Amino acid sequence: MTIYKSTKNIFFLILVKYVPYTVYGIMLLSLIREYIVSENLNNKLLLSILMLTIMFGLLIGFVEKILKTNYRIENSALHIDSGFTKREIYISNIQSLTHSNYTGYGRKPGLDVKGLKLIYESGRMIFVTPEKSEEFINNLKSVNQKIIIQ
Repeated sequence: MTIYKSTKNIFFLILVKYVPYTVYGIMLLSLIREYIVSENLNNKLLLSILMLTIMFGLLIGFVEKILKTNYRIENSALHIDSGFTKREIYISNIQSLTHSNYTGYGRKPGLDVKGLKLIYESGRMIFVTPEKSEEFINNLKSVNQKIIIQ
């Protein structure tokens, strides 16, 4: 069993991960500061801090889950775990692999725009973005010699 992590586009990471974390952090810190500075203890402010903390925790859990994409080659199948979805493709059904940029056609479980266009089962397409793409290709080819590399 070999596991490959997905490459990640830095712009995508900044937009989806770091900007929301920063915004939530600033909001939470400003509410905590307001609570500490205020002379009368305000239960509504305390409730707001609690709710924002819970939402921040949920956001972190959700974002970390959707940003996790792994490709696992096990026995004669390629297992793709991406966020909340899982997919299994039999390596014997893979027809070709092409180094490509994502064009918006087909499934894209990865987090980058540069990767491999994988054609399987008579024309179905999925776009994968393994970190070690050459090793990934070689492992697939070791199971199915008929895969065409373009």
